[in-house]
Amino acid sequence: MTPLLDVLVPAAAAIFGAIVGGVTAGLLQIRSTAMSAFIPARLDAYRAVEAALRNAASCAAPASAFRDVYEAVNAAMLVASGKTLQLLSELNEIVRAKENFQQINQAEFFDLRKRLLLSMREDLFTYPVPRKSKGM
Repeated sequence: MTPLLDVLVPAAAAIFGAIVGGVTAGLLQIRSTAMSAFIPARLDAYRAVEAALRNAASCAAPASAFRDVYEAVNAAMLVASGKTLQLLSELNEIVRAKENFQQINQAEFFDLRKRLLLSMREDLFTYPVPRKSKGM
């Protein structure tokens, strides 16, 4: 009986190790692939926000400039962190007010823009850790 255990225990340990290693490597590969797509998507979305803001500030704010800002903000909201998401919502409110010909506080706008740029920069150096949702 001892020779049988001498063979089965190491074989079972090897099989268990191979399974655990394979699953772990697979999960790490999926995460790496997802992040290699997520970070460039976040960068592109944030570039679009900055370009739209620059364009809206440089012209007399026609309807197309508002549309560009809304589109850029909506795309950025898909990849933004919680803090950046809140700042993007504030930006949307300011743009909506300006679109409705309400006066906006320039200092408040530029402060928001500065905080938004800093938050977006922080986002580019971090990424969310995927977590299983309760339904999975």
